[in-house]
Amino acid sequence: MDKILFNEENIRPAEIFNKYLELAKEDISSFFHEKEKYIEVDCPACLSTRKEISFIKHSFEYKTCLDCLSLYLSPRPSEDMINTFYKNGSSVKYWSTHFFKNTAEARREYLIRPKANEIIENVKKFLSSSNNLSFCDIGSGYGILLEELGRHNIFNNILGIEPSPALANDCRKKGFKILEKTMENIDYDEISIDYATSFEVIEHLYNPFLFLTSAKKIIKKGGIIQFTTLTCSGFDLQTLWENSNSIYPPHHINLLSFKGLKVLIERAGLKVLDFKTPGKLDLDIVRNAYIKNPSLISDRFTNMLCNSEINVRNNFQKFLQENLLSSHVSFIVTPA
Repeated sequence: MDKILFNEENIRPAEIFNKYLELAKEDISSFFHEKEKYIEVDCPACLSTRKEISFIKHSFEYKTCLDCLSLYLSPRPSEDMINTFYKNGSSVKYWSTHFFKNTAEARREYLIRPKANEIIENVKKFLSSSNNLSFCDIGSGYGILLEELGRHNIFNNILGIEPSPALANDCRKKGFKILEKTMENIDYDEISIDYATSFEVIEHLYNPFLFLTSAKKIIKKGGIIQFTTLTCSGFDLQTLWENSNSIYPPHHINLLSFKGLKVLIERAGLKVLDFKTPGKLDLDIVRNAYIKNPSLISDRFTNMLCNSEINVRNNFQKFLQENLLSSHVSFIVTPA
């Protein structure tokens, strides 16, 4: 009998995740009450000024770009407000001290180890040489990816960029060199990397364009950057929309469309070598929301999917992956 080997509960158990969401809501009143300091922004992907309000969530306005269909927060808190929140927010600390630690080994098994194996295959596919290679994970967290790659002999130099002092120290304890800075504050000649990764970062940033242009400056000629993010073009976000826990301020403020992401990459002086939607959780996320509140799913086809047999759900998720319809998107890019 077919069975689901990986589901939402594996990597974000409901009890822990709900506590995280509650703390995020409390952080809004603590760090984002000065709405007069919010800044109206144009589309962070394509810079279009044409936009309309899609919905308001926890007092934040999410708007849709009428040109590339990206979803984004505007007006949004200033960059200083966002930086202060990520430095002191209760939900941020909870993610680091409780949420991530309690799910670390599950994430290693279901997410990180497969990513490490994928990186090894990408080296063979996209880099012209496999000699004396350097690797950097931007936002290295607890260093699990660094550990997994360290088990192989493909990279001579493995390091991380992690602005959190506590997380940076955790990585150092594991023997890795860590730059305790944001990507935007790395100097041009500070490091030179063949393969850099950035997983689930862009959706949090005040200025995704600045992040990508900053990441580009550390890449050697012929090197690559692999990044993942959430996209509003995917199934679970399109289905749940304002009821999605993945569209959650003040953490996720950029849910860029496929079209918007491609425009952003081009604006940043990067070229797409490969992109895909390898997400495994779209239907499981929608189904869990449906089980909790059936009224969220009014579409009869989606309702039928939520009540279908496991093999049908597995096959539908595979269909989403293969047809670029998952909300988890992965790009491999190189300096143009």
